[in-house]
Amino acid sequence: MSYRQLILGLVAALMVSSNLFADSVMEEVVVTAQKKEENIQEVPISITKMTGDRVTARFAGGEDILALAQAAPGLHVETSNGRLAPRFYLRGLGNADFQQSASQPVSIVFDDVPLEKVGFKSFPIFDVDSVEISRGPQGTLFGRNTTAGIIHVKTRRPTEESEGFVRANIGEMGTRNIEAAIGGAVIEDQLMARVSILHQNRDNWVDNGFTQEDDVMGGFDIFAIRIQALFAPSDDLDVLFLHQQNNRYWTMTSRPEGNNFDSCLELREETSIPFPDGTFITKNMFLSMDAGTRMYMTEREDSYQPPIPVGEKLMGTVLGEIIESRHPDFNVGQRLRSYGHWSDYSQVDPKQMFPSIVDDSEIDLSNYIGIYGANGWTAYTGVVDTGKVKAGDNFVVSAAAGCTGMLAGQIAKIAGCRVIGIAGSDEKCRLIREEFGFDAAINYKTEDISSCLRSLCPEGVNVYFDNVAGATLDAVLENMAIFGTVAVCGLMENYGSVDRLPGPMNYDLVLMKRLRIEGFFSPDFYHREHEINPILKKWHEQGALSLPMQQAEGLDQLVKAYTSLFEGTNIGKVFVRV
Repeated sequence: MSYRQLILGLVAALMVSSNLFADSVMEEVVVTAQKKEENIQEVPISITKMTGDRVTARFAGGEDILALAQAAPGLHVETSNGRLAPRFYLRGLGNADFQQSASQPVSIVFDDVPLEKVGFKSFPIFDVDSVEISRGPQGTLFGRNTTAGIIHVKTRRPTEESEGFVRANIGEMGTRNIEAAIGGAVIEDQLMARVSILHQNRDNWVDNGFTQEDDVMGGFDIFAIRIQALFAPSDDLDVLFLHQQNNRYWTMTSRPEGNNFDSCLELREETSIPFPDGTFITKNMFLSMDAGTRMYMTEREDSYQPPIPVGEKLMGTVLGEIIESRHPDFNVGQRLRSYGHWSDYSQVDPKQMFPSIVDDSEIDLSNYIGIYGANGWTAYTGVVDTGKVKAGDNFVVSAAAGCTGMLAGQIAKIAGCRVIGIAGSDEKCRLIREEFGFDAAINYKTEDISSCLRSLCPEGVNVYFDNVAGATLDAVLENMAIFGTVAVCGLMENYGSVDRLPGPMNYDLVLMKRLRIEGFFSPDFYHREHEINPILKKWHEQGALSLPMQQAEGLDQLVKAYTSLFEGTNIGKVFVRV
């Protein structure tokens, strides 16, 4: 036995002997992980209270919720996302085994409502009565800090008294902080209301040393609104209704494989939107669901546009109303169609996002992402300009029950063609024949496309409007007429692939039948809107052109609506009403 082991043994024996002969019994110890159980009554608690005036002073320079850091002893607030998704740490009292690496040990309560979602915790603090920061007992349980305390924000509630204020502060780097509120009785002694508004702005001021650009980041523009209604029908009952608006947006957590959008797309929230000069902000009303956006979700660099990075906002065509503008040609209140984010609000740069003011006084607004939008223009251009159809042609279109395919088939019919649609169910085939004037339809899931076309078009297909590529294209190529045309509009079978897929097996028929194959892409003819839409409107008003609209209600239903495009459950135009 070593000398050290002997000493340790003697110490242990003395400790046991001491406990055996002590007057008091050994206290009960409950092992939880790294701490000893304690009686809460024996642990000190501290409370720091900031009055409304003190809170106003702390945030007057355009600060966000991170400014609460060090407002109370031991309070630390941090974020890895600018002004979003803050993390709160509050060193508790009593136990000493606090772990800085453990997550979210502080509860955030807003007017007695705990804020569990990270996005909600980013909402700016303004027009408040007080902020209370309570520090309590704390330990660490299985690697996670137990709640060390509470940050309780109490807003100024509506009262019977009519009151209001406007407060403005300005500073360096274009900093502006404007706060306003108004409230009072709506129904005397029963219903009171209060509306509070905050606008914070700072110009970019951080230089990029790598690109040698000056003032390219660090700025922000935040607009927040809170609406409260206090219903107090009696002295024993009062109910406070509170509404605060964040910006929800869809993003990718990983790149989809196949159609697993449910596991790869996530709805997140933010409290601010970048708002540089030359842009404007829209409140989105409708979001267009288009299969071509699937290419944005891959890593392919040779697609319609560069891939959207994982974590960034997803985008497509949107219809919205301008609520703020820093562009001389676009004014607040105007409604328009543009590229924008799948979100409540979009920041639109006219140089990149093709905005177009729309007039919904005579045309239902949603039609501007249907007949009078890119789908309508694509159908018209593909049939008339690329396909160059003429009366008597055999015209075939794939994805014929989808938005563009259905419009293309009707336009070809107007031009005097014999129209055959390829769709994915008997119901879709019935629909395009009986309600949209197609002469024939083929269910590609239960019928052989090549054999059907051979029977329906013994003299050959003159124009094929291709939306899917792949095996469908091969089947149609076998049945093309001499000097026929293939108008390539979409690549449904290829959209989910990271790599290019092999070309048609029947490529040799392009030579044998002297075919012309031409692709076309909607941004190439966006500038023709004012030329094409009057033509489409005439046909629409005559009843020769129509389109079923498949609406999903609510931004949270976007994934279900988008997935329908690839699972064949869509008919006509699919869109989301925000």
